[in-house]
Amino acid sequence: MVDYDNADLEIFDNTIAFIETQCVLTEPTGIRDMSEGILYDSKCTGEGETWTERMMMYETFNGVAIISRGAVRTFRHCQ
Repeated sequence: MVDYDNADLEIFDNTIAFIETQCVLTEPTGIRDMSEGILYDSKCTGEGETWTERMMMYETFNGVAIISRGAVRTFRHCQ
């Protein structure tokens, strides 16, 4: 199990990088009545693999939640 609260996450330009994975985010789509969340199409690479997936990023009180592939991962802002 990965402790996402202590994992590094970097968001820059249209890219998100975390835990040996990097995803290019495209087609940002706002979510009705959820201004903190944005849905993306993403093309990801990691550990010699390439794949695409839908990904939602949602700003939380102390960081960001990333929802993809049936899982929710939360990350805290750097301190």
